[in-house]
Amino acid sequence: MTTKLFHNGIEQKIINNLSKAKKDVKIAVAWFTNPTLFDVILELIDKEISIELILCDDRMNFTNPKLNFQKLIDLGVSIRVSIYPYLMHNKFCLIDSSVLINGSYNWTLRAEQFNFENIIISTDKELINDFYNYFEQIKDKTIRIVSIPETTFQNFYSQKEIDLELELEKTDKDSLEDIEQAENTIYTDKIIQSINNAELLYRNAEHAKCIEYCKEKIQNNPQIQQFHLILAHSYWRTDKNKELVSSAQNAIAINNELYDAYNLLGIGYSRIAGKEQQSIKNYNICLTEYPNEHVFLRNRAISQIALESDVNIPKKFRDKYKEKADQDSKKIIDIVSNKNEKEQTYDALYSRAIAYALLDEIGLALKDIDLAIYKYSLILDKFELDKNDYLEMKIMQRKLKRLRKASR
Repeated sequence: MTTKLFHNGIEQKIINNLSKAKKDVKIAVAWFTNPTLFDVILELIDKEISIELILCDDRMNFTNPKLNFQKLIDLGVSIRVSIYPYLMHNKFCLIDSSVLINGSYNWTLRAEQFNFENIIISTDKELINDFYNYFEQIKDKTIRIVSIPETTFQNFYSQKEIDLELELEKTDKDSLEDIEQAENTIYTDKIIQSINNAELLYRNAEHAKCIEYCKEKIQNNPQIQQFHLILAHSYWRTDKNKELVSSAQNAIAINNELYDAYNLLGIGYSRIAGKEQQSIKNYNICLTEYPNEHVFLRNRAISQIALESDVNIPKKFRDKYKEKADQDSKKIIDIVSNKNEKEQTYDALYSRAIAYALLDEIGLALKDIDLAIYKYSLILDKFELDKNDYLEMKIMQRKLKRLRKASR
């Protein structure tokens, strides 16, 4: 459970959190004129995420032709507005009942480029529930609009101020390169292609080539976090655990919110004698931010089982580790079982198979691993295929078959 304050790079913080939505997003902001954030909403709609939006009834919200709110309505988005003299003046967003974004920040270019603004991002369940209830109260005091051309809006802002907001959009993209140069993270087409090349080498399990390729790219582009992250992944798959830890730490030094890197740190420490506790600490960092991520829960459960098997640890502590591992395993089963068939991807089923295996439910584990391998075989996108996962699943399938045979 975390609550953090941010006052720089707010737009990107919002984008990062919105892009992780799985079920629904509820937005209550007075003014929404930022095309980049609008495009993220369109992407969520494509992923069949439920969207509800409450705005103030100001003409500025519905002036920019690049923010086609009527299109959102036609796609099934609920858009409500306050009615003068009452003003919807909140600025908050709720994501999947698990993340709250709240603060002074309107979703406008002026707020992003000029204003002194802040947001807090919180996973506090009680606070989130309070905001959900508040969102429902606001809904009861606003009206849903179905046709923007037929709706009359107020003029809280002058035409001059509206024109200024539209003008900011033109200069925003022009200044992007300068901003990126200042941060030493210029993602040119060449670098993006190099990242894709490294990713494919890893996914095809060509780890010797991947390691050399990433090390070469890091020499020229040390601030590109993806190269450090992909390198850490290949070190993991080749059992180079100290190198794995070092590369994951390098990625975190560039971006301390890179939770995949904390997960890799957990994996690395779990394979180094005496570092198992550090392993669990890193998984806890991930799970504080993403408490329902089955991969993080799965890895923590595996580390806890390893500690439970360590005869050098007093039995009462080993029993505690087994109890915690069982709790994580049961949570994984609940999370994956509550997903619909489309959401039960091969990696989710793989996590549930491991959870069942840790609970000695061999038949259920084998059923899941068989289905996970089948679902993997249906994937066509080369960037969704991961040969490393496939090889691990096949090894697990063989082990489970032997265990089932031995139990008969």
